Amino acid sequence: MWESIVQLLEQYGIWGLIFTAFAESSFLPLAPDFFLVPLSLAMPYWALPLAVLTTAASICGAAFGYYLGACIGKPLLKKLVSRRSLARIKILFNRYGGGAIFVAALIPLPFKLFTISAGTFAMSFPKFITAALIGRGLRFLGEALLMIYWGPKALSLIESDLSTFSLILVAILLGLVILYSYWQRCWR
Repeated sequence: MWESIVQLLEQYGIWGLIFTAFAESSFLPLAPDFFLVPLSLAMPYWALPLAVLTTAASICGAAFGYYLGACIGKPLLKKLVSRRSLARIKILFNRYGGGAIFVAALIPLPFKLFTISAGTFAMSFPKFITAALIGRGLRFLGEALLMIYWGPKALSLIESDLSTFSLILVAILLGLVILYSYWQRCWR
């Protein structure tokens, strides 16, 4: 699998990483991790700058997704969902939107659904960008640091024992969600 990704990277490299990070946050189901991890593994001295670049492109894509949601989200949802359900979704999103954006930015969910929803339900843009920036920054910088410090060992763990890796990731994620919840309570 990694050989075909490396061949793709040889063709598109950093530009492929930038496009993928932007598109994944707003309109296409592509994961920038498939570019970031091999590039970081191949060039560990560039891993952190690549992670910052990936985060920046992802945040720009998230802002574009927010804009799409603000422009076409409500008319589209009104055709697909009842008014009552739409009102409930809006209440839930307004209550948990920042946390939802943060968690979705961290884990491999379709992030674009959350960015578009944030625009659709008029979530505070600064709150949206802050949650997305923290979540995406932690995710991509974490991947880069894994490749810098453990390199092929981290990659083989991810490939060979995905369930253990997933459990570790979920434990870290839960800890981060608890910290985020505590932080929101203290700063309200």
